[in-house]
Amino acid sequence: YYRGGNGDFVKDTFNVIARQEIDGMLYEYNINTIEDYKNQSPENSAVIHENIKVVMKKYDLSREEADAILMDLLGVYEE
Repeated sequence: YYRGGNGDFVKDTFNVIARQEIDGMLYEYNINTIEDYKNQSPENSAVIHENIKVVMKKYDLSREEADAILMDLLGVYEE
């Protein structure tokens, strides 16, 4: 949930806040593309994965929802 323009709480059906947190994580590790994501060190990959799991739990995201956010942020689109 987030606070809407009129002060009421609005359900975040587009996962905007979770998307911002995941995007912030990617930015922290200078990840702009799927190649950047795949080329992270094993240590960084583990940290990123654990942080994404925290966001998933915090915002009650399914694995599919988290994957969709990552694919969108990294420019990977399913056809």
